[in-house]
Amino acid sequence: MMICKRCGSLNQDWADTCVECGEEGELEPAIDPDRPDAKYEIGLRYYRGEGAPCIAEEAARWFREAAEQGHSKAQFSIALCYHDGIGVAHDSAKAVRWCRRAAEQGVVYAQFFLGCCYHVGRGAERNES
Repeated sequence: MMICKRCGSLNQDWADTCVECGEEGELEPAIDPDRPDAKYEIGLRYYRGEGAPCIAEEAARWFREAAEQGHSKAQFSIALCYHDGIGVAHDSAKAVRWCRRAAEQGVVYAQFFLGCCYHVGRGAERNES
């Protein structure tokens, strides 16, 4: 990924010209895309449309890559993507699996969300206790 020094938008590695502002020669490497925290950040940019177009599929892809490397917030983010069908097909079971991983790492929102899933039986066997 490349980032435009002028406007801050994300661009593909092969780009010479910024897709957002059209400036040529203003691109530099974005944060190291091999690090899970960088992948999570890139996912957030695609999800929010900050410095990149709002592309749910790209956001989910970057969240999943970071989540697979153990990034807890990315695990919760991809769980929400699966729960709501944002950028991926809706899959309650996958949502619960990713949410459980995030919850086990101490993400409070994931712990709450996981409890709700068990309470209503969405993606997991219902358990009201």
